[in-house]
Amino acid sequence: MVCAKDSISNPTIDDLIAAAIKVGYRPEIEREKKHPSTWHESSGCILVPKKEPKVVILKKIASSLKKKS
Repeated sequence: MVCAKDSISNPTIDDLIAAAIKVGYRPEIEREKKHPSTWHESSGCILVPKKEPKVVILKKIASSLKKKS
């Protein structure tokens, strides 16, 4: 996964979408998805075509988010 020092706290779905696009992915957006622990909030999710290992994708998106902040 991504280390705390390489990430930001509480990114929004829009932050994740922008970061994914910035590093060259075409995310599919599902805004109405809910995480089981926060079933009352529609936080959404993004789906990224898996052309690389998941950890590589996460680190690229995290790096893009970190540069933005």
